[in-house]
Amino acid sequence: MATETPDQSEVLVTRDGPVVTLTFNRPEARNALTWNMYERLYQTCEEIDADDSVRVFVLRGAGGKAFVAGTDIGQFKSFKTAEDGIQYERDGDGELAGWSAWASPSSPRSRGSPWAAASPSPPSAISE
Repeated sequence: MATETPDQSEVLVTRDGPVVTLTFNRPEARNALTWNMYERLYQTCEEIDADDSVRVFVLRGAGGKAFVAGTDIGQFKSFKTAEDGIQYERDGDGELAGWSAWASPSSPRSRGSPWAAASPSPPSAISE
C-alpha cells in the first residue's frame, strides 16, 4: 500500500499480511467523507485489485461513534452552479458503480476471497 502523505491523514491504510485495513479518520465529523477521502478509498481499491495476495479488506471508522456519516456536505459550498451539483452526482454514480462491481461476491476479483467491513470498533476476529 502507498505511504501516507499529509493529504491522506483522513484515511489511514495499514496492512498485516493478507489483511488491508482502511480507517476513515475524521471522528470529529463522524467520519464524514471529503473529496480526498473518496479519492483515497478509490486508490486503495485499485491497489488491492492489483495485488492478489490481499485476502481481506476491512473498512473502519475512527472514534467509536460512527462508521461514516456520509459525504461532508460542507464541501457543497464550493459549488458555484447547479451544474456543479449535477457533475458531483455523475462522478459519484460512476465511482460507486465501479466499487460495487469490484466488491461484488460474483466479481472475478472477489470470488472465493473473504471480505469484511467493520463498524467503529475493531473486529473481534477475522478468519480466512
